[in-house]
Amino acid sequence: MRIDQLTLRAAGGALLLLSLLVVLASPGDVVDRPVGAVLAGGLGALVRVVLAAAGLSLVLSLQSLAPSLDPERGSGRPRRAVPVLLGLHALSLVALAFTSPSTEPFGTGAVAAQGTASSALGDLALLVASTALPAAMIVQAARWRRDETTAPRAKGAFVAAVVSLWASLAYSLADQGTLPAPGLWQRVAFVVAWVWLAVLLLRTAGDLTSGSGGTRR
Repeated sequence: MRIDQLTLRAAGGALLLLSLLVVLASPGDVVDRPVGAVLAGGLGALVRVVLAAAGLSLVLSLQSLAPSLDPERGSGRPRRAVPVLLGLHALSLVALAFTSPSTEPFGTGAVAAQGTASSALGDLALLVASTALPAAMIVQAARWRRDETTAPRAKGAFVAAVVSLWASLAYSLADQGTLPAPGLWQRVAFVVAWVWLAVLLLRTAGDLTSGSGGTRR
């Protein structure tokens, strides 16, 4: 297996595993407590390892992923917005692996009690992670839509981005007590985006295997 295929598959697999862990690692906290609660749970060490692995493998895979993100690459103008946004998301995952984000909804008052530097950095990393990836999905959907060979992918990217952003908004409202289940909404936001990205990474690796990576996307 080629190195580019290995990094793409490693990143895709790590994101899928991470999606499972944030739901299953702390089942009693899924509905009410944020994703940060998983890092403080019994499997917190495993989740941190997977977060770091997902972030680092995503950074390493960006160069191999770039051709599939640019159906207009023949124009000679490199398109850097999506790789930069994905890189920010990847770095935020690594940051999460080494920080301690808030483990209670904002409305409980626990954030003030946890106001350490690690908690603040963890909360910032969660914010960047929850916005950079959906932003990349929207930009990529607009790019794919311009090419008839990639137009079908645009619909999936746009729908996944809308669902992720809507769930993030619902999480913010739930934190303020307007909606129930803040933890569930935040998990939906992340899992939908991570699964979309994992599918893209694994599909790109498959294209390289079949020899179609340098042709049509």
